[in-house]
Amino acid sequence: MVQSNHGTRTLTACAHVGKSFTNCHDAERVVAVDDVQLDVAAAEFLGIVGASGSGKSTLLWLVNRLLDPQRPPHAGTQGRP
Repeated sequence: MVQSNHGTRTLTACAHVGKSFTNCHDAERVVAVDDVQLDVAAAEFLGIVGASGSGKSTLLWLVNRLLDPQRPPHAGTQGRP
C-alpha cells in the first residue's frame, strides 16, 4: 500500500495499462484496454460500467494480474505502428 496525495492509502493502482489480442478469424489486432490509469483507495467503492465487449472483464483481469498487461502503444491503435 502507498500513501496518496490526499492522505488515503492506495490499495490498488495501475498506470498506462493496456491489452490487445489477435482476432482468431482474420488475425487483426483487437484493443481491449488502452492506456488506463486507476487508483483505488482504502474504503472506496469502484464500479466499472460499459457495453458488452468494452473491456470491463479484461481490465479486472489485468488489475488482478490474471493477464499480463502491455504498455501502449498497441499495434494498430490511433494510426501508430
